[in-house]
Amino acid sequence: PWDQQWSLRLQQIVAYETDLLEFGDIFDGSKEIDAKVEDLKGQALAELARIDAMGGAVHAIEVGYMKQRLVEASAKRLAAIEAGEQIVVGVNKYQEAEPSPLVGQAGAIVTVSPEAEAEQ
Repeated sequence: PWDQQWSLRLQQIVAYETDLLEFGDIFDGSKEIDAKVEDLKGQALAELARIDAMGGAVHAIEVGYMKQRLVEASAKRLAAIEAGEQIVVGVNKYQEAEPSPLVGQAGAIVTVSPEAEAEQ
């Protein structure tokens, strides 16, 4: 059951956390993949141009721009996850799970003392 759950979770991640199932063969000279690559490159080049216009990466770090962008992106992603707009398997969908043979029960590969767990 545990290995089957992993397989199912992988399928759910591909289905719900990517848009790969919306396209045919994405690897056969795919216009979709090419378009995604070009979009990502365009976004990266625009961000690099903004940083360059500020005087470079060192200055962007010193004035807090890099941290600000990181915090903004993280907050946006978390808000989308919490609102259910972005699915993350195991976080806001398909949270039920089989017990792992690696941790948690008697005879498990990794066991944590209750004291150590309480400290965390």
